[in-house]
Amino acid sequence: MTQALPPPLPPLVGITLGDPNGIGPELLAKLFAGGAHLAACTPVAFGPARALPPDFAFVPIETPQQARAGRVHLIDTCLGYKGPTPGLPSAAGGRAALQALQAAVGHWRSGRLAALLTLPIDKSSIYGADFPFPGHTEYLAAAYGGPEPLMLMVLGGLRVAVATAHIPLRAVADALTPALIEKKLSL
Repeated sequence: MTQALPPPLPPLVGITLGDPNGIGPELLAKLFAGGAHLAACTPVAFGPARALPPDFAFVPIETPQQARAGRVHLIDTCLGYKGPTPGLPSAAGGRAALQALQAAVGHWRSGRLAALLTLPIDKSSIYGADFPFPGHTEYLAAAYGGPEPLMLMVLGGLRVAVATAHIPLRAVADALTPALIEKKLSL
């Protein structure tokens, strides 16, 4: 008698918690509440375990290869983190967000993750943690060594590419030029 092989593991998706004092940990919990989306991916979150809601079930692991189908996993990248102060930006929160991002990008670049989802950071906190980028998009482009990045937002069949980013809304009209729009369309 032959033994049946286990079903293949859905793609490993790295998810950074973002700023532990912000909405990222709650977003992660809501995204996977009741096992939602676990058939489509195997989530591996990166960040401080202390930031997650107390009733959120996850499996602590040390590497993405330890992940198993049907569960949310966490690689605690901030073992010395004392705990979140929800809604209050802090240098510790910025450092925790950057440590999680660096760890997740390292696994993504090495091919251990199929995709990477980044939850919101607090720019005022992360800038003090040696993060000289306007946002995630530019950080990921530098880390991956790719061409100029293009931020794309997706919801169902809607796809929105951003021509200008990280500037005040009142500056957008002056920043939009035919050359910039052509450049972004070519990306």
